[in-house]
Amino acid sequence: MAAHEIDSYDGKDQVVGKLVSLNSSHSRCQSIAHFAWWVSFVVRLVTGYSVPMKKKHFIQTKYGNFQVSIWYDKRDTAYLVETVGFDKTMTFGRSLAEAKRMAKDLLELLVECEHDAGRAVVDSAMRITGKGVKPGSVLELAHA
Repeated sequence: MAAHEIDSYDGKDQVVGKLVSLNSSHSRCQSIAHFAWWVSFVVRLVTGYSVPMKKKHFIQTKYGNFQVSIWYDKRDTAYLVETVGFDKTMTFGRSLAEAKRMAKDLLELLVECEHDAGRAVVDSAMRITGKGVKPGSVLELAHA
């Protein structure tokens, strides 16, 4: 097997060591991942734009705790919020605190809409809420 060395960089453009890549199926996957990292590094270096990192947050509402993803978008100069349990719902805020408040309002509205439609909602802690929910239905849900 042939091996070649690749410079390894930290986030500050400093060479921190050498990576050895072997021509095997496992190392090809690593090489592809390393190549993808290099491409994203060059794009960030050239454009000055960094890919936003989504962080998971738990939002406490009157219906339970729900997980959301929050990240800062430079182009919009706002914190964007995406709900995890509800499809295709987003909100935003100019600060992190405002984004969390908006997420709480959005989640409460979505849960109320589901309750009005006669559906139950399960939060991130696996607690179920809804109109006419009986303890037996919680057990059925847990064993399903």
